Amino acid sequence: MEKTLQDLADLVLTALPTTALVVILWIYLKVVLLGPLQKTVAERDAATKGAVQQAQEALSQAERKAAEYEAALRAARGEILRTQESERQEFRRQQTEAVQAAKEQSSALIAKARQEIAQEAAAAHTSLSAEVSRLADSLTAAVLRGSRN
Repeated sequence: MEKTLQDLADLVLTALPTTALVVILWIYLKVVLLGPLQKTVAERDAATKGAVQQAQEALSQAERKAAEYEAALRAARGEILRTQESERQEFRRQQTEAVQAAKEQSSALIAKARQEIAQEAAAAHTSLSAEVSRLADSLTAAVLRGSRN
């Protein structure tokens, strides 16, 4: 057993420089390679997360603005519809007034025409009465002249 312990001690002594070299190499790699690599990976991770967060914030801001634009668009459409409706009502009112004015004007023209026709009829009646009297006098005179001959 002593030989086994001696062999084991020789093996440990022989492996000790290799183990020390591996530990030193591991520390060196950790400081020189893995430290900056981990730092770079952490910075990239932070930048990526920051970019994702910025993108999410930009997306939510864009969604808010889109909602605001849609609300403003709905309000503008509503205002346009109200304006159109008020203009339609104003146009209908103006049409009604124009129709009423045309009716009144046509009624006045009809009344004036009836009055003129009545005046013309009265003038014609007077003229015809005078003509009838003159023709009657002429006829009477002709008849009387004819009975004298």
